[in-house]
Amino acid sequence: MLKSYLIVFFISMLPLIELLFCEVNPIPVKYAMNVLGWEAGECRLPLVEPGDAHKEQIEQALQAAGLIKE
Repeated sequence: MLKSYLIVFFISMLPLIELLFCEVNPIPVKYAMNVLGWEAGECRLPLVEPGDAHKEQIEQALQAAGLIKE
């Protein structure tokens, strides 16, 4: 039973997991951590913040996962 729960949970998190790799790591991961309030700071050069489209997609995925509210 636990195994089936974990499979369902993992599948429900796949959209978020995929978006955390939408740009070069650690750009989307740090952005998501900052949105969640973990104060991961900004990326150091030559890395920059994710594009606006990816920011919106990451925030929507965090909402869908129940990690943040609208």
